[in-house]
Amino acid sequence: MFVFLDVDGVLNRERDWKQPYTLCKECVDNFAKAMEGFDVKLILISSWRKGFVSRENPNNLPQIKALEKMLSERGFSITGTVDKANMSRWNAIQAFLKNHPGDYLILDDDLSEYSSRPQKLYLIDCTTGISKKDVAGIRKKMAKEER
Repeated sequence: MFVFLDVDGVLNRERDWKQPYTLCKECVDNFAKAMEGFDVKLILISSWRKGFVSRENPNNLPQIKALEKMLSERGFSITGTVDKANMSRWNAIQAFLKNHPGDYLILDDDLSEYSSRPQKLYLIDCTTGISKKDVAGIRKKMAKEER
């Protein structure tokens, strides 16, 4: 299953934004708990994607290396990114899915990135990032998508 992942407001909290490219260990731990047992391919939709060259590439920017390290410690890796090329986030996801069909879930904190609310979007509160409460909700939505 593809998991389209925003970072800011999902793997960190709004209060973390004072320092760019910060990750919140608790949010990343909650993300890992939500993904546990699912075969996921992580696709970055965040502005962070601009720093990603390829998996574990030495040319990845420092924030991507930090993200890869935290994800790897929890058994996950980044598969790729969407190509926004003057598209909205939602259009970029749809373009990706045309070339890579399959089940998916979107984890994002910003509904304004979408012209309408996608059915397969799990909206995160940016003030908390992925919380313990979100873990159950995400798992339920993922199980539903895998059917």
